[in-house]
Amino acid sequence: MEFIAWCNCTGTTKITKATVREYIGELNRLRMSPATVNLALCALRKLVSELADNALMSTESAARILKIKGPRRRGVRLGNWLNVENAERLVHARPWMPSKASGIGPFSPSC
Repeated sequence: MEFIAWCNCTGTTKITKATVREYIGELNRLRMSPATVNLALCALRKLVSELADNALMSTESAARILKIKGPRRRGVRLGNWLNVENAERLVHARPWMPSKASGIGPFSPSC
């Protein structure tokens, strides 16, 4: 886990809210995407949750860390999205079953 390696490099011995915020700041300074920062924060939340469950960290300290919010994801969703009319046509369409005799369909051999 990159967080543990970062803690070793910086000499950090305790996982605190300030430590986690400092780590997130380092990820931001490295210009990591919001999705990458959120993924790292998700892993840290799981680690902190397990430490608290096993009495290796106080529940108060864990609660403070679990409340840390990640960066907002900005941008536009890419792809071809259905409009309302096409979505309704898709929902009401009859299922298409290929004919065995014709060999035409999604599972027919392409040779």
